[in-house]
Amino acid sequence: MLAWPGREQRIAAYTAAATVTAVVGSFITAAVTLYAASTGQRMRTLRTHPVQGPQLRRNWMSILSATLVVSGLCLLAIILDTTQRDPGGAHWLAEVAIALGVARATRLVWLFGKVITGGDIDLAEVALSPPQPAPTSPPVPMRRPEG
Repeated sequence: MLAWPGREQRIAAYTAAATVTAVVGSFITAAVTLYAASTGQRMRTLRTHPVQGPQLRRNWMSILSATLVVSGLCLLAIILDTTQRDPGGAHWLAEVAIALGVARATRLVWLFGKVITGGDIDLAEVALSPPQPAPTSPPVPMRRPEG
């Protein structure tokens, strides 16, 4: 599809794809921060689970790595696309990058939704549990006034 427009339009598309990918990368950072900051029982269990914990970390790393690859491929396409008709096929780099970006963005939305849901459920359980009485400390000895 990117072979049809002229060079200027292709360069604009490559640039836009690299920019959108960089913005999505910032969302990934926010999602990972939310994941790391979640301290509820469900999130703690998920992170320490022997199978699901590593899978979740691999998913985050895969999404983050794909974001870097997509940006890199789009920037490489900008560098390599130097002619009006693009006989070398640099536009294919960008097309593959965009397809990879769409697939990983879909995965990011799904994963981010799961993390938010888990964090919200943990927070709701904490809010619904009855307040615990404050721990009592031993009485402090008081000095009686002389007189």
